[in-house]
Amino acid sequence: MSYSIIRVAKVKGKTNTTGIQKHVQRENKNYENLDIDLEKSHLNYDLVNDEPIEFNSMIDEKIEENYTGNRKIRSDAVKHVDGIITSDNEFFDFKSQEQIQAFFEDSKQFLEDEYGKDNLLYATVHMDEKTPHMHYGVVPITDDGRLSAKDVVGNKKALTEFQDRFNQYLNDKGHNLERGESKHKTERKHKQVERYKSETQYHEKEKNKARRLATHAEKQVSDKNKLLRHYDEELQPMKKQYDEMKNEVDDWEKVKIPKLKQKAKELNNQNAQESRKIDDLKQKQDDLISTFEKIDSDIEKYKEQREHEKALRDQIRADKEKEEEQYQNLVKVLNEPINDEYEYEYKKPSIFSKEKEPTGKVIISEDDYKTLKKRSALAARLEPEFTRLNSGKERKQDKEDISRLTNENAKLKKQKKNLKNERDEVVREHKSDMSLVKQGCQFIKNTFGEQVYHKGINMIDDKVKSDLDAAFNYKNGAKVMSLLEPAYQRSKRDLPYGRALIIYSDSSIVENAKTFFESNEENEKLAHFILDKNIELSEEIMSDDFVELLKLDKAYLEAYFN
Repeated sequence: MSYSIIRVAKVKGKTNTTGIQKHVQRENKNYENLDIDLEKSHLNYDLVNDEPIEFNSMIDEKIEENYTGNRKIRSDAVKHVDGIITSDNEFFDFKSQEQIQAFFEDSKQFLEDEYGKDNLLYATVHMDEKTPHMHYGVVPITDDGRLSAKDVVGNKKALTEFQDRFNQYLNDKGHNLERGESKHKTERKHKQVERYKSETQYHEKEKNKARRLATHAEKQVSDKNKLLRHYDEELQPMKKQYDEMKNEVDDWEKVKIPKLKQKAKELNNQNAQESRKIDDLKQKQDDLISTFEKIDSDIEKYKEQREHEKALRDQIRADKEKEEEQYQNLVKVLNEPINDEYEYEYKKPSIFSKEKEPTGKVIISEDDYKTLKKRSALAARLEPEFTRLNSGKERKQDKEDISRLTNENAKLKKQKKNLKNERDEVVREHKSDMSLVKQGCQFIKNTFGEQVYHKGINMIDDKVKSDLDAAFNYKNGAKVMSLLEPAYQRSKRDLPYGRALIIYSDSSIVENAKTFFESNEENEKLAHFILDKNIELSEEIMSDDFVELLKLDKAYLEAYFN
């Protein structure tokens, strides 16, 4: 059974506090502790503070807020108590990130109950070392408001009781841990907390664990040897069958696999051709869409023109009706009789004739003459307009314009229908080409078989899965890629890790990336990132055949998102 470990120590002076701060918040670039992996430092987190803090300043603030004593605080007073909480590797093995965080959350709650929530300075979990652990800091203010590290930490007996309460608290929370061995009982000297690992049985436990594993492995080997000897005779009859199968395998390696490679190469070339064809179809589709938009715009313009012409015709019709009314009124005026008296004109008598002779002219008054002249001028002005209006020429032109616009509209509708049919045909061809590409990629997978294509899936260990799952805890594409990058960097140094990473991510993570986010664009970017990294890494540590398969996967991915 694993042990619960909690250590606590007084910190003297601001200088020591600053040193603890740099270690806890990983402010240094290099560390003597070889267990620290700075590539994993981004996995560390603080359960109290969202952002890094300045320890000494925060300590002064908490003292100002919570200290209620009457005495002036001595310059050499202990203002900071530092501690650490952890267990052995066996406890953390095979636990998820959520389970580990739950353990430290429960530990933090214990600290708040013991010291007071307001006095807790930090509770920082380190995931970048061999064993997960939590550093915590407390400002030693008592329940009655005094600053006293002596009363808060207590003597050896108090520390022992403190550790007993911690172990019982964790067991009540369901963590099932044994009480760690007390320093009081072992009579060891009390060291500073940052040196605890060198003073515990940390490395000895690792050695014992390794010995147990080695003993267990030896027993397993012995048992397997017995089984091998037992079944050796039973395997002999199978040798002939094995030889036949070997010959068949040789036939595959020498004849069939080269043919499959050639087929894969041909399909790869075909896929490239289909990709170019798809690009051409996409360009054609874009051109058609642009044409459709132009036609729609022209139709809208024609509609606006028709509305304008209709309004113009209505206006002309109203003007004609008004002119007609004015004309009729004027005609009515012209037709009114002139009832004034008039007389005939006669020639003056000549020397040869003493009688007057009629001239055929009528003599009227000056006022009647002026009225008649006005009417005559009005009639002369209205005659051409009246003739034009009665001819029906404008109404005929309006009918011709309406007929012309109707015919053009019918032609546009027919053209739009033809373009729609053409577009639908292009879309069907596009879908057919896409299906051909997908079938070609799937053919490669089916031909090589799951045993080859997903080779090494069973080699995936919990470490690889844990690293990848930790990255996918975030709903931000840039964050996921930044967390995946250290795993790929490690793969270049650790070849078994790299092979396991490639196989696991190719079989599961890429599929997950296709639909992980709500944004299809972000899914495509993440999936391409993972597959490009896999290809780059596979070119260094995997076979050429496997690299070719990944490249085919990339072609399939491009077809999937397009």
